[in-house]
Amino acid sequence: MTRRPECWPELAELISALCEQTITDEQFARLNELLESDPAARCYYAVYMDMHVGLARRWGADNPAGVPPGARSPIKAALRQPLIWATAAAAILAIVGVSLWLARIGFPGTADNRPMVSASASSPPPESEVTTSSVAILRLAADAVWADSSAAPAVGSPLAPGWLRLKSGSVVVQFFNGATVILDGPAELQILSADQAFCRSGRVSAEVPLQAAGFRISTPQVAVVDLGTAFGLDVKPDRAEVHVLQGEVAIQELPTAVPNLKEGEAIAVAHDGRIERMPAQRWTFLSARELERQAAASCRQQYEAWRAAAPKLNTAAGLLVRFDFEKDSTSGQRLLNVASQASVAYGTVVGCGQAEGRWPAKGALEFRTLSDRLRVRLPGPYASITLAAWVRVDALDRAFTSLFMCEGYSPGGFHWQIGRKGDLRLGVKGENQKATDYCSPVVFGPDQIGQWVHLAVVYDADARRVTHFVDAQPVSRTPLRFDVPLRIGNADIGNWNVGPHSSIYPVRCFTGRMDELALYGRALTDHDIRELYELGMPKPASSR
Repeated sequence: MTRRPECWPELAELISALCEQTITDEQFARLNELLESDPAARCYYAVYMDMHVGLARRWGADNPAGVPPGARSPIKAALRQPLIWATAAAAILAIVGVSLWLARIGFPGTADNRPMVSASASSPPPESEVTTSSVAILRLAADAVWADSSAAPAVGSPLAPGWLRLKSGSVVVQFFNGATVILDGPAELQILSADQAFCRSGRVSAEVPLQAAGFRISTPQVAVVDLGTAFGLDVKPDRAEVHVLQGEVAIQELPTAVPNLKEGEAIAVAHDGRIERMPAQRWTFLSARELERQAAASCRQQYEAWRAAAPKLNTAAGLLVRFDFEKDSTSGQRLLNVASQASVAYGTVVGCGQAEGRWPAKGALEFRTLSDRLRVRLPGPYASITLAAWVRVDALDRAFTSLFMCEGYSPGGFHWQIGRKGDLRLGVKGENQKATDYCSPVVFGPDQIGQWVHLAVVYDADARRVTHFVDAQPVSRTPLRFDVPLRIGNADIGNWNVGPHSSIYPVRCFTGRMDELALYGRALTDHDIRELYELGMPKPASSR
């Protein structure tokens, strides 16, 4: 008789949900874990999927779950009866072994985190391609204060059509067609498309290369079409001024035709259409180069403020590890643990290279290859933990992307990682092969790739929940599913050493940069996470 796996009751429910097409993503992940960890589970999975296909064929393709009208699920009933299919199980187990091997090498159809089922069984339709509506990017900012601080864009973030309302300071917006627009606050600019914008008020200037000729900015009084040059606009409630700083522009949307304006020329258009000619006033408009100098000075001030906060960060209660990734904290392949009460003095860098962090002067560690990682070893156990890191994710090109992974997956071990879809996950291994993933909604999409973001996860044994944070905002809270003391031992940051544990997803390396990581042997509060974020938040955040 085929040995019934120890995880049988849970496995039965998961297979039943799979066959009835009610299984959730979290259940899919759990089913994968059971199949990976127990050969008997794989055997029973194969046997019952074969039975499911047979039932589907018997009762027709219009009923893919194989359930006759008015009857309860035969697979659910059958799963609770002992079956003696030793020969069939052995044969199908061999097929499953081949399937798992194909999944390991990336055979088409097995690359996601769902179990491979018979081609005859029904499966969900393929997911649509993730897209973006962005048409521009916020390239630079200096002392920018936005009208809506809660929706303030970070430097480097893509911009979809919509309003930019700047109260003070200056920013540079680069459109996807190559045109560059500088806003000098207060100013209101509505992005319309990759080659068109509307300025309601304020002072803006545009630098338009030949590749972007035809770029257009309209105002309540007049519209300007650039012919591959540079111009400035000063828009007030009663009039709008157009200044040609270089080259030539076309003037539109006036009651009477106006000849093109050339370099050094300017006009003022009143709300009633009256036109006043004047010389261009180049000195009243910021250039991108001037704004770069202002932004660099602002970055230096922010970086020095973060360094001044280091004593407070390093002496926080319960802090086990803090890697700041500063250049002076690296000696050879050793990275200094700057936590004041650290029981472990350093981590070992394997393959990673030094890179620029959140600010130009800030150090970071860059992960690019399958071997890159930071190795640590920590004692335990811990009832609660908090992990927090500043990261720049450059790609999500595999099923799981590692942030902090305990070696192997022994009881009490945990895995902090990002799923292919862009969700955050904390996987925790319990006793008797029991494991679970605490997942967030999708937080990484195409527009977040390449952006610096602060991530944190809190495993709180007292409150009995796991909370994921993005830029200090809680994005999910999930009740604990079982109690287990957390153990770390050997662990990888940015990668995974599978160790004695086998997995069909052994490659989970991180692609991107990390420039601060902290691990606490206690549960930080929401207020603690907010304070941690604000002490290290670039204002405005840098995308470099």
